[in-house]
Amino acid sequence: MATPKNSGVASSIKSTPYSIGYVELAYAIQNNFTYAAVKNAAGNYVVPSIATVAADADQKTGITPTNFSIVNAPGATSYPISGYSWAILLQKQTSATVGAGVVKVLDWTTHTGGGQDLATSLDYVPLPPAIQNTNRTSLLTVTGPNGQALLTK
Repeated sequence: MATPKNSGVASSIKSTPYSIGYVELAYAIQNNFTYAAVKNAAGNYVVPSIATVAADADQKTGITPTNFSIVNAPGATSYPISGYSWAILLQKQTSATVGAGVVKVLDWTTHTGGGQDLATSLDYVPLPPAIQNTNRTSLLTVTGPNGQALLTK
């Protein structure tokens, strides 16, 4: 049965006896799903949790736009089916006002003192500090139509 989005898959799993599905961790936690342990790169069977996904993310903190996968990262407690969420943003925004607002929201979302402080309470894994720094560095390069930086340190 094809269902859209994590919420649709979660709903189908809950309403279909003996079903199997794949949803992001937050939906699995919030719906009290039973988890499967998956064999990781170290050969250990690990269930998904905030701690095991964080262990996976902690193994690779030097990501780039072309090298960002944390799937099957090393580590005895790393959950092997983990990944980051991404936003694609034009380097040169067509509107300084809209661009500045978008950059400000993304900066708040991806940093301690902002959205990252809420991550665990929403059943998400906080970004490692090095990834937060990488995000800030990238956001500092986004400009308005006249080349002006839209985020200041």
